Amino acid sequence: MAKRAGADQIMEARNVDLIDYLESKGETFTKEGNYYRHTEHDSLLIRDNMYAWNSRGEKGHGAIDFAMMYYNMSFPQAVMDLTNGDYRSVEKQTQQEKVEPYKYPKHYEVDSAKELKSYLMEERKIHPKVVQWALKNEYIVQDQKKNIVFPWKNEKGEIVGANRQGTVDMGNGRRFKGVDKHSQQPGGFHFDVGKPEKLIVFEDAIDALSYYSIKQKDVQNARLVSMSGVKPDVITQQVKQMVAEGHQVKQVVLAVDNDKGGNEFVETITSKMRPSDKLVKDDAAKEQFFQVEQPTKKDWNEDLKAKVKKQTAHKEKEAEYEHP
Repeated sequence: MAKRAGADQIMEARNVDLIDYLESKGETFTKEGNYYRHTEHDSLLIRDNMYAWNSRGEKGHGAIDFAMMYYNMSFPQAVMDLTNGDYRSVEKQTQQEKVEPYKYPKHYEVDSAKELKSYLMEERKIHPKVVQWALKNEYIVQDQKKNIVFPWKNEKGEIVGANRQGTVDMGNGRRFKGVDKHSQQPGGFHFDVGKPEKLIVFEDAIDALSYYSIKQKDVQNARLVSMSGVKPDVITQQVKQMVAEGHQVKQVVLAVDNDKGGNEFVETITSKMRPSDKLVKDDAAKEQFFQVEQPTKKDWNEDLKAKVKKQTAHKEKEAEYEHP
């Protein structure tokens, strides 16, 4: 059960700017006059903290109502999610608001990785060696609120954004999940294995770590990146960044979810995107530039959990055979 929301928390949550909240979740919009239109659900419009999802007949006001409708949260869960992040207040928003540069709050980091390890290794079944390797290389870190931080780094190694995954249950199995305010877009968490010649893209950071856990021996000279959704701009940005770092990009692998959204994304990329002549000159190589490798189940973490469960059952059966 989620904790009961206090009056002060409710007031704070009601005053959160809806667009700021949703963008921190990885949602994207296009500005059309006074409206914001969702790029994936084009009938979903937002204006002055009011929303209307015309194709579904949903209308409402404020981030609490939206979180309950869109993310299927209960009222207390929505309030806790909204008050757990650093979101812009509606009262402080102005028409000429200056876009602020991202400043990574390093002082929020903690030396402990207890909750991080427990969540990734025990609940999400990420291989212990992968977790230790990611910690050693500072690809991941834990913050003061026991969230896992996935920093985004540019070609200079500077942190230009971050997304955070909660390890503490907010109620009914839900955990905080968000993108830091002012994170540079398009961008995303990534890590390199060897000297990358291949870009492998995922919808989520956990999926990238899950994929590497499953295929540790097979992943070589690759960059694994999370798009925090399905965002073609992230692919373009990462290819440019790899080139700027002196890497030759020979292939992009679409390792997105095996569901409607993932399949539509694959169709869009493979049918509409092609590498430039500067990147790939050979026509045959251009046709092979985008490859698809989707999980058997919905996502790579589900595949990983299934693999671990099968291995555990096999070991238990062997133990029974050896010790009747």
